[in-house]
Amino acid sequence: MKQSTFFLLLAGLMFFEGGTIVLKQVPSVYFLSRKIRRLIEYEKRKMGEEWRKQQRYQGISQLLLGAIFLLNAFLTFGTDIKMAFSQSVPIMIIIYLFAIFFFNIMHAIRVRKVDQSPVSEWEGHTKRMIKVNLIVLSIAVFTSCLIGFLLF
Repeated sequence: MKQSTFFLLLAGLMFFEGGTIVLKQVPSVYFLSRKIRRLIEYEKRKMGEEWRKQQRYQGISQLLLGAIFLLNAFLTFGTDIKMAFSQSVPIMIIIYLFAIFFFNIMHAIRVRKVDQSPVSEWEGHTKRMIKVNLIVLSIAVFTSCLIGFLLF
């Protein structure tokens, strides 16, 4: 598979997920099962307006990520760079399993926190989350630039 095709597929996936969140006001996993639907409805009732802010932030973030993948697809379009999936399949499976495990643990922690906290504690949660995300993003970009600078 060409690299531009891979980035184009990722962009489509991010645009679908982000569009679902922004337009339908629910994540696409809402439509997968009745249990997930009940859990999302419970979080929505419990968190109130903060849940909507968080979903809007997540949708916009995914749309921006889709735009970055689309830009990468256009930058690599017309090149013969191929993705070497067959050589790294075991590593990709391990990363995928780790991501699922990590996602489920984080989701369980979030559900427990939502369940045990009063509604007043959720006010301002989205702003705090955005600040933490920006700090982590800044550190990641700085570290990546530093490593790139040292390697070249």
